[in-house]
Amino acid sequence: MDVVKRLLLLLNLLYAQDWNVRQRFELINLDARFETAINQLELEYDPGAAAFIEHHTYFLQTLIKGDTQSLQTFLQKSPILIEQIKNRKYRYYADFFLAQTHLEQSIIYYWLQQYHKIPPLVKEALRYAQKSKDIEAQRIQALYKILLSCLPQQDQELKKRLPVKADLLKGWDQFQKAHQGSKWLLIENQVIAYFLLKDFLNKKDSAFHLLRNLVAMENPPAAIRYLFAHYYFENHQCDSTLAYLSVYRKDPSHRELLRFPFFSLLLGKSLLCTQHYEESISFFNQYLNQYYGRYWRHEAFYFLALSYLLQKQVKLCERYLRAVTQLPEPITDQDRLALHQARYFLNKGISKRQLQFLQVALLVQSGRFQQALLPLKTMETQFNYLDNEEKTALYFYLGRIAHLQGDTIAAKSYYQRCMRFPATFYLWMHPLAAFYVGQLAEAQKDWAVARQYYRMVFQYQNYPIERSLQRKAMAALERLKNKRYYVPNEKP
Repeated sequence: MDVVKRLLLLLNLLYAQDWNVRQRFELINLDARFETAINQLELEYDPGAAAFIEHHTYFLQTLIKGDTQSLQTFLQKSPILIEQIKNRKYRYYADFFLAQTHLEQSIIYYWLQQYHKIPPLVKEALRYAQKSKDIEAQRIQALYKILLSCLPQQDQELKKRLPVKADLLKGWDQFQKAHQGSKWLLIENQVIAYFLLKDFLNKKDSAFHLLRNLVAMENPPAAIRYLFAHYYFENHQCDSTLAYLSVYRKDPSHRELLRFPFFSLLLGKSLLCTQHYEESISFFNQYLNQYYGRYWRHEAFYFLALSYLLQKQVKLCERYLRAVTQLPEPITDQDRLALHQARYFLNKGISKRQLQFLQVALLVQSGRFQQALLPLKTMETQFNYLDNEEKTALYFYLGRIAHLQGDTIAAKSYYQRCMRFPATFYLWMHPLAAFYVGQLAEAQKDWAVARQYYRMVFQYQNYPIERSLQRKAMAALERLKNKRYYVPNEKP
């Protein structure tokens, strides 16, 4: 393997292991081997290749930071690098560098929702990728097919002006072939494949299989171990999350927690859901004291407030709810939801039933479904005394539990009832319920009903999880676009 490929592999290992981004180029400074390799690259090849590697590092860190200023700074620096590459004669990889840099700019504009700036970048990236005569051309083309297939509904006209046809499924097939034959960006490609399988292609078993293989590597990067633990958490298996992270739970000063603070946040949430409030407070504080990026700070403060609330320390709860509202504008939907709930609770207070719904949500997340059903069944007997917000939440959580327990008929019925009642605070439950009904219909191969409910997601606006939910609904519609008829015995 030549120097450039060794460097990119090393870069991805470092990037996956160290997401602490207090300094812009901390990844490079953390490991002397990387600096030595950069120097070697400058001696054996030229400064341009080294500049590209540093720029790619900066791109990865910019995505990790996620704040608008960092994203804009990256966009300002990219043209400078592009001109440097164009104006010099490189022995190797110039076309790949140019293609990848244009792709990175496209991803940033996608993140910023400035979709109209993507088409010229797509053209340039594909032109250089095809000139590179490398399997990377296929990889970049595939990523564009996937990226552009999930544009929001109001930006669908953009697809007609693009040199590559947006197609989620074909893009996935092409990406699979390309990244399996490429020695570039190995771990990055695997992580991209994992998220595509899980969030866009609705193939969770395949995603978990891929993740399990990555974790089985010798000394897997911390980011891979984090994704593995988070997969359990997402699938309502908090006890499995805690078991997998037990070494960090026993030793809160473990060096890995200091280098990769997202473990602390995941431990805090898992401990909160399993009613270990004192421990959860400790890990939330550890995360907030170690990580100064923009990801999930609102959520961490919000869950910290809940931990105190459930210990009946109301003043501390109010203090941390207020802290949520004083942070800069959130960049993730989880943080937007945390901010939405914190503002409401500070203005209106937390009623007894809202507290019960908060506890139900935590129990559902931890997989304790029978325990979560007890207060819901009691509320169901008092249905006439509930307001519309409470009826919305009641049916949403009853539907969620039935869904997770495999009772499709009951789940669909509860979700549909959830959407009948007007709501403001719990408005986000309506489009989410519609999305879940779409999932149930898709699993039963009832394509028409699935499309109907996935499209319904776009009828709702101005709710905290709008951006991520619409992206998933768009991906679902892409999956189903060639499905014409309801065929109950069709093989998957």
